[in-house]
Amino acid sequence: MPRRLGLVWLALLAVACTAGSEVEVGPVAPASTSARIGGEATTSSVAMATSMSAPVDLRPLTGRLLTLPGWLIPRGGHSVIWTGSELIVWGGWSDERATTSFADGAAYDPADGSWRQLPPSNLDGRAYHEAAWTGSEMLIVGGQSEPGRVVVDGGAYDPGTGTWRAIPDVGIEHEATSPPPVESAWTGNELVIWYRGRGTVVAYSPDRSSWSSLPDLDLPGARNLGALHWTGIELVALAGEGPGVMSAATLRPGRNADWIDLPPVDFGRAGAASDPFPSNSSVAAGRLVVWSRSGSEAPSFMLDLDGRRWEEIPTVPVAACEGHMAPLSMGTQLLVMDTCVGTDLGGAALFDAEARTWEVVQTGPDGQANLGEAVWTGTEALVVETTCCFGAGDRPFEWSGTRYLVDRLSGRADSGP
Repeated sequence: MPRRLGLVWLALLAVACTAGSEVEVGPVAPASTSARIGGEATTSSVAMATSMSAPVDLRPLTGRLLTLPGWLIPRGGHSVIWTGSELIVWGGWSDERATTSFADGAAYDPADGSWRQLPPSNLDGRAYHEAAWTGSEMLIVGGQSEPGRVVVDGGAYDPGTGTWRAIPDVGIEHEATSPPPVESAWTGNELVIWYRGRGTVVAYSPDRSSWSSLPDLDLPGARNLGALHWTGIELVALAGEGPGVMSAATLRPGRNADWIDLPPVDFGRAGAASDPFPSNSSVAAGRLVVWSRSGSEAPSFMLDLDGRRWEEIPTVPVAACEGHMAPLSMGTQLLVMDTCVGTDLGGAALFDAEARTWEVVQTGPDGQANLGEAVWTGTEALVVETTCCFGAGDRPFEWSGTRYLVDRLSGRADSGP
């Protein structure tokens, strides 16, 4: 799935995209503080680590520069995927006006820190497209070739053979907004795309190389904000409906399958805005975790699929902001970074879905990243994020790359090699 631009874009990592060896960035804060939150322990915010359980011996979550190749022009609206051995960056625009709309890409091997250029594709340049890794191919579908112009074709890239192939057009247009009202999820067999602005849901099967229709879905608030997740068993769709409530529905693919409405997620709490923000959601150990843009000031929930209900869990320990970047799923855990405007909290948190606990790590202001433009390799979060300059018309985008090493077994977070 591509990662969205235009919500909250921050120049937070301040690293140059020039050739050279990897150098450490952050943290700049004093000694790190961390705690495990959940179970019998009390909740805590990143800013004021009060009433926390006994500190855990954690090093700060710091990052090392992931040097971006000089021949790959900075961009925004690009996609990032992980193949199991490489990070692939593809597409995007040179600026908000799409002075250049890219149809090129590159693959990064974290084992030796090398980049290679992808062969030319059969596609026109585009941004805000859907992207997924099937296990053998990278799928690219739709997007916008320039502001106001939606494209409906797609292609598949096979790193094993270094070749592209065309796939059938999805044939569905949508509003040309940035970001567009489109969500997608890979189920292990199909790429499912929800055009939430019109309620249409379709699925692409690489095995059959064809599209099929799924039942329509029209959730309240879906035209504004939404998200689509695969839990390993079912699809779960989320949509913003404020204040305080987020709508949701689930579908288990199969013959005669249909969407089942879930109870609304109520983030209401006295003294907090509690507005829903569907991108504040991720799957860990097959469980969907959600919270509002009010962060630690409002409740957090986990979906019980069997009971079709939302269970309150320890509150996400990040500060309240206008919007947070999408968290990063890491198998049984998920990683959240504080990206609030005008703060220097520099916090990160790991959620263990099986233990239902949060682990807070102090990082300092340089330990922040847009995880919406990141992939999880099994040991590292690789980030290739646009850091500037939205709202500036034809001013060229700027970007940076960072590697965050996270040892999930010991609970340690440290810099990459």
